[in-house]
Amino acid sequence: MRSFFRTIPPKEGSRLGVVAAILGFLYANFLDWWVHVLLHKPRGKSKLKFHWKHHGIARKNGNLDPDYKLKIWHNETKLTVAAMILHSPLLFYFPVFTTVVLAYATAYIFLHRKTHEHVDFFKRWMPWHYEHHMGRNQNANWCVVCPLMDHLMGTREKWLDKGS
Repeated sequence: MRSFFRTIPPKEGSRLGVVAAILGFLYANFLDWWVHVLLHKPRGKSKLKFHWKHHGIARKNGNLDPDYKLKIWHNETKLTVAAMILHSPLLFYFPVFTTVVLAYATAYIFLHRKTHEHVDFFKRWMPWHYEHHMGRNQNANWCVVCPLMDHLMGTREKWLDKGS
């Protein structure tokens, strides 16, 4: 059986690859934003309240979360890996799109951990996540990897001077 991409002329196929990569990034960035919004909704006895614990620890320690130095597997990490596993079958049908989504998820795991281990560096280079944890409004600045969706959804609130 011939592959769909083999029937497309090379120039057309490369354009599709670029479009697939852009769509993969936008989709992953939307998930970064949307899942974080959802994690802030549950309170009380919800199984997702772990995220509020993370926020409480980070806020008390100037965005440093000592748990990230002690443990590799956090609930946010488990949730992201589960999403990666669920998306993996799409590699067979949409390889470029899915590769970008999985790369974004991997970046999320790495960067989210590092923002809570190396606060000063990431306060300067990823201020949106610092602002999410330490700002007055924790219902803003949802994205971890890239604030694009926060800008598009109107939830980006800058208050931190990059020079401070």
